[in-house]
Amino acid sequence: MKSMLNQSLARLEQLDCTEQDYKKALAALSDRELAKVERLDDIPALSEAEANELDSILGRVHDFLVGAGHRAAC
Repeated sequence: MKSMLNQSLARLEQLDCTEQDYKKALAALSDRELAKVERLDDIPALSEAEANELDSILGRVHDFLVGAGHRAAC
């Protein structure tokens, strides 16, 4: 699952988004989810369950950035 998490991070990095765009996407997350996102600095230390949950959170961030209501270039 950690490899999937790394793939999700790579997908986010490939988007043509500004820092402001990412801040808006992160603002849509709950405090609990934000705390989990902060753990991305140490992926090897994550359990498989944590990696799976983070992958899901990053999927929602990706969907927000490319979804309806957001600028198409991102």
